[in-house]
Amino acid sequence: GKAGRGINVYTLCVGGNEVFVTGGKNHVKFWELPLPNSPGGELSSKTGIYNLKAVKERTVVSAAFLGSDAVTGMRDGHILLWKDRTNTKFCKAHDGPVTAMYTISNDSPGIDTRELGPRVITGGKDGFVHIWDLQLRKKWSLDMNLTEPLSACPEIKAVATKENRLLIGTQASEIYEVSLLSTAEVYRHVQGHYMNRAEVWGLAAHPTLPQFVTCGDDMTVRLWNCKCLQQMEIVHIGAKARAVAINPDGSQVAVATYEGKVLVLSSNLKNEEAQLTISSSWMEVMQYSPDGKLLAVGSHDNTIYLIETRAYSCKFKCKGHHSYINGLDFSSDSRVMQSVSGDYELLFWDCSTGKQ
Repeated sequence: GKAGRGINVYTLCVGGNEVFVTGGKNHVKFWELPLPNSPGGELSSKTGIYNLKAVKERTVVSAAFLGSDAVTGMRDGHILLWKDRTNTKFCKAHDGPVTAMYTISNDSPGIDTRELGPRVITGGKDGFVHIWDLQLRKKWSLDMNLTEPLSACPEIKAVATKENRLLIGTQASEIYEVSLLSTAEVYRHVQGHYMNRAEVWGLAAHPTLPQFVTCGDDMTVRLWNCKCLQQMEIVHIGAKARAVAINPDGSQVAVATYEGKVLVLSSNLKNEEAQLTISSSWMEVMQYSPDGKLLAVGSHDNTIYLIETRAYSCKFKCKGHHSYINGLDFSSDSRVMQSVSGDYELLFWDCSTGKQ
């Protein structure tokens, strides 16, 4: 930018013949690398010219090269074809931003192997993936909103190809593999917690099986298999989840939310077995007693809530800490509980009375 004025650049794409394009907010430039013997070795650039009056959007969010010509994906869902640095053609590609683009080169296999020529793949916030030819004609489409296995959030974040396979990355930390020859062949390789600044807060290991449960600010609780490193189940609970615990026999999963609620789910996460509100503050830690009769929940209101698990009702409120609770543990006989707070205070409690 000029004299300290920054420019929001959202994409950079390298083409052949030592050229590349950058795009961003009110920014599209075409660059040439300096020749090896050129003095100074400085980059030269030319600003793109919007030659079509019908094109209103000026924010570029993705780019690719279609042969020797650049194609830019716009925030409003259009894709623009550029000859040199002039916009010569455009079309509506997606409902919403064109969030990902990728070039299929001239010698890459496509949907119809008889049809040669470069193509470009686009992916959008609308969950669609399209393939376009040199004339910006749509040649192939996939709707990730309907593709099985269903995506937790099918907004497209990345696309790429390998041979006749298409790889798709989604907002939900998922990677799909799709055959360009048959959309019936769909595999999901990876999935996980997601959303902007949505952290994973809770993790609990199953007492006997090679499984564990996680939860986080993306409002999901997930069951994982340790051996195959795959997600087995997911449930959306509609609230940020900050702590999770599995009871000693592995039959129930307790989840603490940011709103001060405790949810109790079945071991496969498919059924809700209990729900209670115990605090006006969020809970950071929870733990079952070894005998399974108590569930301790540490809150940011400086209180520990002891819940009896027969009917899941609050039995005692343990007050004595001067800061939020961030650690809990029981003695092996379930008679004594120890707790740690944010001010590094360690306290011990009688579980039969709730007294310090």
